[in-house]
Amino acid sequence: MKAAYREDLIPAYRVKRDDGGMSLMFRCPHCRAVHCHGEPDGERSVVTGRGAGCHDPLSPWFGRGYRLMIVGAVRSSKQLPSNGAADIVALNEAMADR
Repeated sequence: MKAAYREDLIPAYRVKRDDGGMSLMFRCPHCRAVHCHGEPDGERSVVTGRGAGCHDPLSPWFGRGYRLMIVGAVRSSKQLPSNGAADIVALNEAMADR
């Protein structure tokens, strides 16, 4: 039996936009670009169903989606920490064991 596809959990940071709204951002370990998603209303720690913005065909998220796990806030996208692909795999493995 084939295992169901499960969207990866990606650590993301809140960033206040110039218009006063909030975005969720992370630096992609595959294409090195900053991916930005709007933050839905309400306090959540995990945001589901985001279409992947990665355009690297070698990325495991290419043409798929992921879930964002809000892990903190930064003042600008220039302050985003870099998480390697291995860090994200380890996070997902740890969360799957719960």
